[in-house]
Amino acid sequence: MKRFILAILIATVLPVHAAPPANSADFPLTAHVVYSANRSEPMAGPQRLDAIIDGQPIELSSFANYPGVLKLGDYPARISTKETAPKSWKPYDRWVIYELLLPDGKVRSYYMIGIGTPTTSATHE
Repeated sequence: MKRFILAILIATVLPVHAAPPANSADFPLTAHVVYSANRSEPMAGPQRLDAIIDGQPIELSSFANYPGVLKLGDYPARISTKETAPKSWKPYDRWVIYELLLPDGKVRSYYMIGIGTPTTSATHE
C-alpha cells in the first residue's frame, strides 16, 4: 500500500516540476539538415549531421547516443549559451554549439565540427 501511495505521489508531483517545452520563438535560426548518419567515430560522435545554417554548410556532431538518424528537413535552431569553449580555444578558431528544437519540443545539442563545402577527399565514407 505504501508503494502504491508513493507511486501516485510521484506521478502527480513530477509533471508539475518538469521543464516546459521549448518555445520555437527562442530559436531564431533554421538548420536545414541535408545529411544524417549514426556511427561511432572517436572524434565525431555517434550522430553526425550536415546542415545549412545562415547559408553556410556546417557539419555537426552530437556525443549523446541518440538512436537512429535524424530525419532530413528544417529544424528551428539557436547557438547555445550554456556551454563554453575549452581553455585551448583561440579567437581565430570557431567554437559553436547549436541546439536544435525537435517537433516534440525536446532540444538536442550538436557541436560544430566542420564548416564550408568539403573537398572530395573529405566526403562521407
